[in-house]
Amino acid sequence: MKKGIICALALILTLSLSFRQVAAAENVNTILNAVAKVQSFYKKQKVLSSSDEIIAVESIGLEAENAPFTLDKDYEESLKSLDTTYDEDKKSGNLTKGIIALTLLGEDPANYYGKNYVKKLEGLISSNGYFDGKEIAPNYEIYVLMALEAVNSPKVKIVSNDLASKQRQNGAFYYVYNGIVEDDSTTGWAYEALSLADASAYRTQLIKAVTYLKSGLKEDGSFDHTGWGGSPDTSAAVLEALFIHNKNEVLSTNNKSVSYLLNYQLKDGSFKSNYSNGETDPYTTVSGARALGTYKFGSVINDARKEYFATKAARKLSKSNVTLSKKSFVYNGKVKKPTVKVTYNGKTLINNKDYKLTLKKSKAIGIYKATIKGLGDYSGTVKVNYTIHPSKVKVKSIKVYRTLFKVKLKKAKGNVKYQIAYKKASSKKWRYKKTKALSQKVKKLDLGSKYQVKVRAYKTVKKKTIYGKWSKEKSVKLKA
Repeated sequence: MKKGIICALALILTLSLSFRQVAAAENVNTILNAVAKVQSFYKKQKVLSSSDEIIAVESIGLEAENAPFTLDKDYEESLKSLDTTYDEDKKSGNLTKGIIALTLLGEDPANYYGKNYVKKLEGLISSNGYFDGKEIAPNYEIYVLMALEAVNSPKVKIVSNDLASKQRQNGAFYYVYNGIVEDDSTTGWAYEALSLADASAYRTQLIKAVTYLKSGLKEDGSFDHTGWGGSPDTSAAVLEALFIHNKNEVLSTNNKSVSYLLNYQLKDGSFKSNYSNGETDPYTTVSGARALGTYKFGSVINDARKEYFATKAARKLSKSNVTLSKKSFVYNGKVKKPTVKVTYNGKTLINNKDYKLTLKKSKAIGIYKATIKGLGDYSGTVKVNYTIHPSKVKVKSIKVYRTLFKVKLKKAKGNVKYQIAYKKASSKKWRYKKTKALSQKVKKLDLGSKYQVKVRAYKTVKKKTIYGKWSKEKSVKLKA
């Protein structure tokens, strides 16, 4: 009897798991179809008129900088002069979303039409996390953090710590409207921002945020802690976070939340809102696209960060971009420096604007480096060597004997030593002798033979031997 019960329970469990797997697969297909629909909608729309739309298009795997997309002329012009002031209406959104949009477009917000928006944003952030000298609510601070994350700014830690400190005891984040309002959407966005900043460091806050979000799930699949009723915008923000947390769990346990959102998707792929009378709502379409895109492609902010690195890497300087006027100098006790020219795609770059040139004081015999470090639009550090060689040695005289000859040299500057090369006139093989002396005998030679002789100076610097040029060859004949 017990065996029968156990077998029956096992069968039920197996069937239950099988049904869940089938259901999960169907749910995946449903989401992927929804992604395809919203992709089609934006492709037909073609013209993108806001940073939000660029973020949405990129989140669903499309490239906003490529056809069929074009930027609305007014919006494109606005990117050249992003508002960097703080006010109660715009808060930080114009600048921060603009930075994210530019990175996704493959542009460099640190050098866009002569504007360094990254430096401007970083300059607005105080050591305590305040923005433009003011404490801002989490719903605005989130986009400050996301913009910093997109460009991998060193200020990420300051802002993420400040944002994390604003989490409520129940795990919620909030906006301010006639007081603090704990909010599902803000909590969802905060989860995404903190998980990108440092998922390990903010693990406690992330767990609390997810717990809070899940507790707001209603019977109809909406999320609502405010008591004002659910909306597709709120659901999209929450799902964005839950997909980042564990997208498979969403499909297996909270699929009605996905169904709730997709009930607002129209036939053309766009989304309606609770207030758009069944027509397309641009903001809700952006929200829906971001949620669906996060399921398939992950966080769009992470994509922005990758784009930023790719943009920097695409303009990475290499040795092929650097030309030295001379790579070889002769020591004379004076400073020797080459002229450095840096070009990129035929354009001559400017020192201290496009790159920083460092040349160490180079006077002594040795090997030196010209260091070129990219600035602004250009990245990478290039080091090109140039050398100061010993001067050419002068041979004062060569006195011959029967089985040796004696070379007398004129002293060369630079605390050098000397290398004497000699060979029989009929031979191709040179033999060498090194000496510190200005007068050196070369012995054990053949009576009456003819020899070729040449000399050069050398110096060993940091275990590398640097040679000067050979003197003119001299012919000598030993006595018989």
